[in-house]
Amino acid sequence: MARILVADDEPPMRMVIRHACERAGHEVHEAIDAPTAIAAYERLKPDLLVLDIGMPGGGGRFVLNTLRFGGTKRIAPVLVVTGSMAGTVDEIRRTLGVEAVILKPFRIVELVRVVQELLAKHAAPAAPSSNEAPPQA
Repeated sequence: MARILVADDEPPMRMVIRHACERAGHEVHEAIDAPTAIAAYERLKPDLLVLDIGMPGGGGRFVLNTLRFGGTKRIAPVLVVTGSMAGTVDEIRRTLGVEAVILKPFRIVELVRVVQELLAKHAAPAAPSSNEAPPQA
């Protein structure tokens, strides 16, 4: 089970994302604006940040810049869910420097697929079991 922070100012959007991620077995926390998202991120240290760009209090770009340049040692993978930016998904991803982008409106199955892929890609390697021999140098 991963810890996911969903930062979006639209209650219906947060509800949809929360429900989809919880059904996939994850713990979900919510933030309604940029300052709340930053505080929640620093408190929770989530495994994934699902971030809307158009939020009050500075928006998603402000959240990203604050986390990147504000002393956070490791930033979790970021999935941007937006309807407010022009450009292709790849252009938005490169511009923001995030791992993935989904444009609103989106399909729930697409959201869950991307969340699972990001979490799997960035999962910490499992410690070897006591039955396994340690790696040889």
